[in-house]
Amino acid sequence: MKNAKSVFVLVLVALGVTGLLYGYDHYTKVETDSQPFRTTTSQAPLNAKSPTQPLVDLNPQSDLVKQLAIQYLERYGESIHHPGTQAKLYNEWQELLRDYPEQGQWLFEAAIALAFPEYRDAILSLMERLALYHQWLDDNYLSLQRMDILESRAAIWQKREELFGSDAELIWADEQTALNQQQEAIHVELRRLDQAHHLSPAEAASQLQNAVDEIYREGFARQLITPDVVATALFSLDSVQAQLQALPEEEQQAQLNALRKQLGMPDDVIARLEEQDQQRNARWKQGYQYMAEREELARQFSGEQLNRELEALREKHFGRAAKTIAQEEAEGFYRFNRPRRLGLN
Repeated sequence: MKNAKSVFVLVLVALGVTGLLYGYDHYTKVETDSQPFRTTTSQAPLNAKSPTQPLVDLNPQSDLVKQLAIQYLERYGESIHHPGTQAKLYNEWQELLRDYPEQGQWLFEAAIALAFPEYRDAILSLMERLALYHQWLDDNYLSLQRMDILESRAAIWQKREELFGSDAELIWADEQTALNQQQEAIHVELRRLDQAHHLSPAEAASQLQNAVDEIYREGFARQLITPDVVATALFSLDSVQAQLQALPEEEQQAQLNALRKQLGMPDDVIARLEEQDQQRNARWKQGYQYMAEREELARQFSGEQLNRELEALREKHFGRAAKTIAQEEAEGFYRFNRPRRLGLN
């Protein structure tokens, strides 16, 4: 069961990256001035009506500015001191830039100044850094995808900390909360299935798949939880292992193959995994034989004589790996005394 938890912890890390790589697609991408937060109220062109947008009254006390300020106060006023709340204004800013390409910047600054005068500079600075962050994500989209999951996450958090310092953890706190909720939901389901000895392995596989689909829904995030990840979690369940190991040896492989097929693995992958299973079976049989002979030697010899006999026994069974086995045993670890997990080790 511990292995199953570990697998899904890694999956949740992957999903954290998914949110980072794909979540920003929900923001409207617009072209902004190279100095997006300079004062624009004195610029005459903003008074000219654009053929694609309505005329905006550039009075800081205009009805539109007041309407926006009230809207921001209602949505964010209670916790505007928190950087995570301030960051949510990024969507509002982007929406104004989309609806008012020439005057949206002025409207946003005026509304923020009216609604949150004491936080105006902090909010505008944060918006500028968020714009840089999302541009960085756009520019590095393909390279981030090519990285492995942990490397991508490290690169993204490095950029976040570079731009936002200690506020980064506050800004993305909701992200971690969502991950924790998903992680707990998966752990609850795994704990239930771990003890569900009345279910057949096929039924457990079906219910685990359904739980993953329900928790992660559709989209790219669900795609990260691949069949091999689900299979590892499934084969880590005590209930599934108990039923697999109760089967005659010749039926175990057929059941493993059927479960992998059920989880969506292609035939060539199943064939390759079957070869690995057979290699593992051979190693375990040899390991069990070694442990039986080792116990017999321990009954017959002691001291240096026992050490010489064991060294010869390890060479007989493991060849070049004999030294590794000896080192493990010196540290109190006996690999063939650990639980056997069909399909995993």
